[in-house]
Amino acid sequence: MKKLFFIQILAIVLFTSMLFSTTYEDGTNNTGWHIESTTEDNDLVTTTTDPDEGNIVSLETNSMGLFLGGYTWDGSLRWDNSEEKLFSIRFKTTDKFEIVLLVVNGNGENRYLRYWESIDIEDTQDNRYISLNQNTRDGNWHTIQRDLEADLGESISKVHGMFIRRSNIDVAFTKLTDNGTTYENGTNNTGWHIESTTEDNNLVTTTTDPNEGNIVKLEANSTELFLGGYTWDGDLRWDNSEEKNLKIRFKTTDNFEIVLLVVNSDGENRYLRYWESVNTENTQSNKYISLNQNTRDGNWHTIQRDLEADLGESISKVHGVLIRVSNMDISSVKMISPLEDFGTLYEDAENENTDGWSVADNTPEGATITNVYDSDKKSRVIQFDGDGSKNMYQLGGAWNNHNDKIIKWSMKYDEDFYIYVQIKTTKGNRTLVYTPYDSGSGIRAGSQEISHGVGALSNDGKWHTFARNLEADLKRYESDNELLYTKGFLIRGDGRIDDIGLYTSVNSIKVKSANHGVVPGVAFTFDDIGSISSWYLARNIFQDNDVTATFFVDRWHKLSTEQLSNLQTLRSDGHQIACHSYEHVSVFDSKYDNEEDKAEAYLQDQILPAIANMQQDGFNPLSFAYPYTKHTGKHHAKIKNHLPSVRAFLSNTMSIDKISGNTLADITTKMEKVKADKEIVTFIAHVIIPEGEPQTNDYSIKEELLKDIIDEAKSLGLKFYGFDEAYNLSKIR
Repeated sequence: MKKLFFIQILAIVLFTSMLFSTTYEDGTNNTGWHIESTTEDNDLVTTTTDPDEGNIVSLETNSMGLFLGGYTWDGSLRWDNSEEKLFSIRFKTTDKFEIVLLVVNGNGENRYLRYWESIDIEDTQDNRYISLNQNTRDGNWHTIQRDLEADLGESISKVHGMFIRRSNIDVAFTKLTDNGTTYENGTNNTGWHIESTTEDNNLVTTTTDPNEGNIVKLEANSTELFLGGYTWDGDLRWDNSEEKNLKIRFKTTDNFEIVLLVVNSDGENRYLRYWESVNTENTQSNKYISLNQNTRDGNWHTIQRDLEADLGESISKVHGVLIRVSNMDISSVKMISPLEDFGTLYEDAENENTDGWSVADNTPEGATITNVYDSDKKSRVIQFDGDGSKNMYQLGGAWNNHNDKIIKWSMKYDEDFYIYVQIKTTKGNRTLVYTPYDSGSGIRAGSQEISHGVGALSNDGKWHTFARNLEADLKRYESDNELLYTKGFLIRGDGRIDDIGLYTSVNSIKVKSANHGVVPGVAFTFDDIGSISSWYLARNIFQDNDVTATFFVDRWHKLSTEQLSNLQTLRSDGHQIACHSYEHVSVFDSKYDNEEDKAEAYLQDQILPAIANMQQDGFNPLSFAYPYTKHTGKHHAKIKNHLPSVRAFLSNTMSIDKISGNTLADITTKMEKVKADKEIVTFIAHVIIPEGEPQTNDYSIKEELLKDIIDEAKSLGLKFYGFDEAYNLSKIR
């Protein structure tokens, strides 16, 4: 009996902006699908309904390739979509599958983007093989979103269609989107206006660039050229109240000023003035921003700015942009909703070589650099072998990265090490040095080195991941200095290192993981400075059951010597020590006026000082828990730039304190559900009451109940997670 494969699809949509779309499949008919083999007819594609998803189409493929759109490059059914480059698909399956996007690059060459759950096939010129790297074959619904140009590594001029093969898969929707509003794409010059009424629009012309395609050329002789509303009450204003991030791509060799015309939340006009470098004092209406990178080198550059962050106020509307320059080429001007995460991964060792590395100090001789497989990390890593810290190894040296100010790396060392991050500042060259101590020595007299400790346990022979804000580490000892760019990375000592990258924010960091699926599990979290002694007394419960817990500590600056020692011991046991704010203040405290636009003040008052205090004692937190669990989206966005894993009270969190009223039966039911759904539950508690003692504190859990929960979790085969790992693997985000 031949096996049939089923694919069910609800909607296939192309969005030209946040407001417009092109729908290719909405589950109401099957006429857009075509079969790979001409011997089969279209009864392999039928319409049906799903109780959760509504109208869908069902594909019974028998391993055939089923095409939607243009399945041949010269076919009349091609989508020929030149606008949308973000691909989304929602589906569920238990079988292997291949989803292929048929695209044309900027040079008119055909390319195939081939998506699998996991694949290890070498790319060819025409084919890119992409692993989705998550468990997408568990029979549950999943939504995958991919940036096609990022996956291809080239610009895309058109998307022709897609086909699906080798699968038993239900698909709820498939769509291509262009996230944002495009005001200039190089195809016409009619949106531009000239400051002087004596000039006509021949200062802006359309042309083509061999690499960019359509562009507009500004030959303005320093005349101000406006795109959009060049007067506050003009009819040509954008009046964009949805998108607050500018993305512009240009090249020039001249001095320039790019000005955004915006209105703040009080209805007041504001100008954001961007220069390559500027040292002009701000006024109430004008903010002067240095881009701090060489954008006048005649090469193409993409600048992306969070306008609200640059203004320091909330923005109600964006009206337009003006540019003052002699000559400039522009390929695109867009406003987008989320600021896209930019980052650069310099080493993940997966290429199985050591290209880019060199022995910077080979005295004594014989130091080696190799690419090896690490069984603990379950991935390839870089290994250094020499005479301890006498030898030094270098990656980069000419990165000249102006955009990304967060450095992240993973390492496994059982001896002393010294990591040197070379940076350029407004005061000249500096080197940030990271050492295996609880605190650093700061600036060495007569030296350009600034030393920070990353913790005494960082060389305990286990893998550790660190993320450091280079600008903050510079300003901690030189508050009047500014980071311009990062040049390179060096390290002394024998050990292993992996995943070295620079990122715009901690939240943009992508950590390599060999786990392509989520193992159902439990993350135990405990809160508050007043609970520390009870956590320490309960150490044996965690140790005896191989449980990793996460302890969220507030008011770090008020820790006693004994409390700090207890936390250091808990960390040495393998637990995570995380941040719970500076003064245990809610985001809705009266001090912050119960308003979302106070998120920046909350960050400055309650988050950054808390992180600094923890780092001063050698703790490097990656997680944060809101006091009283209340939060807003704006607070979430601000905090995640510094602490990427944020605990709030959501569907897969559960209080196990006395005040919650949750019984062992309630808690077990929750664990059974996450096992069935292949998810992770985060339990929240505070004080741990020793066995036999009265439970007078509502925010506490008795040892007996904690042990029972652990026993039930083990009997269900659930894994115990630290919160940071649970957050990055589970759906609680």
